[in-house]
Amino acid sequence: MKKSIHALLLAAAIPWLPAVSRAQSTAYTAALLSYGPSAYWPMNETNGDTAYDDSPHGTNNGTYDDFNNSGAYILGQPGPGYLFGTNTSVNFNSPAALALYGPIAVVYIANEPNLNGTGPVTIIAWIQGTAMGTFSTPIANNDSSYHIDVDQHGYAHFADGNGAGDIVAVGTSAVNDGSWHQLVGVYDGASNNIYVDGALENATPCPTAPLGNDPSLPNGAYLQIADSPEYDFGQAYSGNICQVAIIPSALTAANVEALYNTLMIPACASEISHTPTGAQGDEPATPVVYAGSLTLTATVLGALPLSLQWYYIDTSNNSNNIPGANSASYSISNASPSLNGYQYGINAANAFGANSCGNQSVTLTVLDEIVVQPNLSPPVGEAFVGAPVTYTVFAGGDSPLSYQWSVDSVLVANATNSTFTTPALCGTHTNQVNLASPSGSATASSSAAYQGDAYPTNITFSSIGWNSSGWALNGTTYNEYGPQFDGEILVLTDGGSSEISSAFFEVAQYVGSFTASFIYQATGSGLFEGNGVAFIVQNAALGTNALGEIGELGTALGYYPTITNSAAFEINILALLGEMPGIALATNGQTQNYGGADYGSTGSVAITNGDPVLVQLTWANSNMAVTLTDQTTPSLTYSTNFDLGQSLTPILQGTDLAYIGFSGADGGIVSEQTVSNFTFTSTIPPVTLALSSLTSNSFVLSWPAYPADFVLQEAANLQGPWTVASTAPTVVAGLNTLTMNYTGAAQMFYKLVRQVCPP
Repeated sequence: MKKSIHALLLAAAIPWLPAVSRAQSTAYTAALLSYGPSAYWPMNETNGDTAYDDSPHGTNNGTYDDFNNSGAYILGQPGPGYLFGTNTSVNFNSPAALALYGPIAVVYIANEPNLNGTGPVTIIAWIQGTAMGTFSTPIANNDSSYHIDVDQHGYAHFADGNGAGDIVAVGTSAVNDGSWHQLVGVYDGASNNIYVDGALENATPCPTAPLGNDPSLPNGAYLQIADSPEYDFGQAYSGNICQVAIIPSALTAANVEALYNTLMIPACASEISHTPTGAQGDEPATPVVYAGSLTLTATVLGALPLSLQWYYIDTSNNSNNIPGANSASYSISNASPSLNGYQYGINAANAFGANSCGNQSVTLTVLDEIVVQPNLSPPVGEAFVGAPVTYTVFAGGDSPLSYQWSVDSVLVANATNSTFTTPALCGTHTNQVNLASPSGSATASSSAAYQGDAYPTNITFSSIGWNSSGWALNGTTYNEYGPQFDGEILVLTDGGSSEISSAFFEVAQYVGSFTASFIYQATGSGLFEGNGVAFIVQNAALGTNALGEIGELGTALGYYPTITNSAAFEINILALLGEMPGIALATNGQTQNYGGADYGSTGSVAITNGDPVLVQLTWANSNMAVTLTDQTTPSLTYSTNFDLGQSLTPILQGTDLAYIGFSGADGGIVSEQTVSNFTFTSTIPPVTLALSSLTSNSFVLSWPAYPADFVLQEAANLQGPWTVASTAPTVVAGLNTLTMNYTGAAQMFYKLVRQVCPP
């Protein structure tokens, strides 16, 4: 049957993709491949848009297409049975999709020479459908070449239609009954032959050979599955298709019957494989796997219906069937070390026999696995001596883990949790955590280094770190501006369009408490459009390479969404999109347009008039104090506070060391934004010595445990000599406490003295 062409389809050339072996090795596939197909599409993909050619040539990959991602084709549908594996077909143009979009789903295959035979040929396709009343085409080159069709009555057709005297071979049994059917069309040099489920149903004269593709026709450069390229979706197939093959020779009736009858083999389960793999010593028959999820899969052959049953034999040699484990794969959701030495196997049976491949089993060797992700971060930091430096290791495993921290390879007593806080020591030191599983079969470690300074370091734009590092600048051409230093002025945007940039000091600093100040200035005609900057403390995955994305009119400030594990003081000069110029304290890349709080007022200090504005920030006790001062008119000042409600440690992923720096962005209407006179300094919290009331001839002295470099000294008079208290304090609830006895003797004076690094 032929129909008129409805429209000209202009399809892009399909790029060649490398062949990927995806068909399971079965008796059927082995028999099929023995005939040397030019192309073989199992169509067992579960994702992507490539129909892979699994023939020895492997050069005829196709492309699934429905033109608008409408879902008119659905991958991973059930196939004809275990003979081909599971989920090995593709559904095209379902009734629901037809009602919404019409017939639009198809596979395009570039019509290479080995698909354009003009001699004997065999075409094979497995189909499952119920559609009636339409003439459809499971596979076709064009009407003058080979094509397999299903007519409106459900009968299969095979023809080439090249010359006078050619007669279409029409089958005699309906194949639109919802069951799977194998259709085979054969041109043997004299006749067209149509086979259904291995049986020859019709042979008709065909004195002329197929013509091959005709590039002058619509889509003439393509072979199609699920439609005829000549009719532009006029003969689209509705139903499931798989196991499509083209063989450049004519199979005999005996060949076709033998191929189909590979279904009638006794049940066989073989070649048990497993995922995941990769443990040292891992082999198919004796898997060495890490504890956790484990899937065993057997290659299953045999006539349907098949009966499958997984079992295990424990270390006491007891055999047990596994309830519900009746498919070709069996997953163990918790392969703990207790399963070490267990033997897992599968029994397969059908009407023609059981376990024809023999009993198949594997013996497990199960190890614990520890996953550390990420390692201690940041890897290098800096803090003043006595600062409470905190690290957290994020690790998981298949059994409860034990932790042991060390400083410079010396184990720290009672440091056995995932988080570790230690006072910074003078000089360079390494903190490390060792992890182990209960069985001891898995271990891991992670470490980070820091520099302890006698006094807090003052960071400026000219600073060089103790490890010879400086400032990292991020941004490239086009939509990412390359920031630059002009002397000690950081230029974040330079008047271009849609720019983002960032700059971070390359040694992470202690940010438990700090002060920072800088002068911000925006100049240019675009002051009221999408511009802004953020002062950031962060422990993002990219470290000093962190850079946000372009937001609408610059509303992401170069901060959203990738600079996570962070806190930022934001300055926004946008007056569009529901925003007003203002300031905010934000976390984890958020800005007002991306989940953050609205920008707050800057009082009498204008940040959009081009004046330089001095920004002074003080962070302590979960609160940021902000003071803005107009440098052109210093009498214009504004102060406010932002209460974060928590310390920075959890926000920074379990540490109080962070990279400090800036990000900036602008939109389509632009300005130059600069930061100058920058300083950052960690601050030492005030330490006060407290004295309790006299009780029972004793009293308690107490002072904060951190910073940890304050020691208690005592003297009989204020002139000294002063000596270190002879009794060491006890830490209770974050305080150093020391109980002193009072006997009414001579007076005693006490004071706290900070011990710094030796010169």
